[in-house]
Amino acid sequence: MKKKKMSINQNLDKFDFNYLLSNRPIALSTVMIQKKFALKKFKKYLYNEYAEDYLWWLVALKEINYCYILKQNLSNIYLADNNRSMNIVKNYKSLYKIYKNNFYLSNYSILLIFIKLILNTLNKNIFKFRSFFA
Repeated sequence: MKKKKMSINQNLDKFDFNYLLSNRPIALSTVMIQKKFALKKFKKYLYNEYAEDYLWWLVALKEINYCYILKQNLSNIYLADNNRSMNIVKNYKSLYKIYKNNFYLSNYSILLIFIKLILNTLNKNIFKFRSFFA
């Protein structure tokens, strides 16, 4: 059986901090940023043990206003069964701590973000599931 390559096309050219709070438009491991900026801004956030890359990009977008999306696939990402991102409970706990402790969001705002994240995730997964039958 031949493996089918899938991709989700983004109609987005750029996004900002508020968009990244409740969306995952890009794989954060493929983000490019100036080393000087990263060393200066991310050093104080090295303690974060879970979703640290997400925290770093939120911090960056707080400072630089928006991020451009390059419309090319620069990497392939494979998630193993034991991947940290697959642990949903730990992932959401970490996101809660990031939103609460680093960006001082209210519990109500965090709840709204979580609802939007869940709906976006379900929508993406339905798209992937349907593409197997197309």
